Amino acid sequence: MGRHHPPPDRPRGRDTWAASVMNDTDPARSAAAAELDRFRGIRQLHNHWARKATKPSYYWYLTFEDRTQLHALAERCRDAIRLAYYDFIPTTGLHMTLDRIAVDGDVTSEVLQAVASAAAHACSDIPAFEINIGGIGGTPGAIGFSTYPSEPLQHLRDTLRGATLSTYPDAPVRAQDFHPHVAIAYCNANVDAAAAVAAVERLSRLSAVTVLISHVALVLLEQQPRAYTWQEIERIQLRYCSGAVGQPLPRLDDAYHIFRAAHTHRYTHRIMHMDME
Repeated sequence: MGRHHPPPDRPRGRDTWAASVMNDTDPARSAAAAELDRFRGIRQLHNHWARKATKPSYYWYLTFEDRTQLHALAERCRDAIRLAYYDFIPTTGLHMTLDRIAVDGDVTSEVLQAVASAAAHACSDIPAFEINIGGIGGTPGAIGFSTYPSEPLQHLRDTLRGATLSTYPDAPVRAQDFHPHVAIAYCNANVDAAAAVAAVERLSRLSAVTVLISHVALVLLEQQPRAYTWQEIERIQLRYCSGAVGQPLPRLDDAYHIFRAAHTHRYTHRIMHMDME
């Protein structure tokens, strides 16, 4: 997301503000403005829970149980939106889905352990890094935050996918593009989007929060009535997060430039629609 600049001294219309941010040289602010602009284009919200229930499955997650600044941001948004047709995620349940590993029952505990071991070995070369989470927007079925920069997250996801497929070639990994986001609420009805758009617009100038990504979790995800629950099976630490003293931690700006330089031939930064459905 980058650090947000102070608000202008004079009141400005929402379209004028959005246009100024879209022209900002800060790519994080531009990405957040683009996310808001896409959400403004939604006319009808869809019931997220109306689709076929998913079977319990294993996933790679980023979890944020102790990230209190992110919790506070999510709570502020929840208190401001207050629409009955949104089911909000408890702050301790906030997460980012990186990839799917297996459907429960289709894989043995031995295979899961092998996947976790391969991932631990692969992630030992990835240093902990920081990202910004903010820029509220969403889809017809959910509301959430976009993240920036995306390159370190993409690299982490690709590393985990490689580790998964190296030990479980039949893994039902997700085929669609990866759009990093943190959902905060799911829609539970088919309703007009105007009130939701207005509520999100009022939150559009909230500053993003900086979050340390120091571990990844292998979880078992289950769908409940109007909620998801997950159980952590394994936790894998990234490098420099095992208590080593004197090891440098890449800061937000450094992380972006390090991964951009290292993976220019593989990734390009794009402002993309959040896949919260």
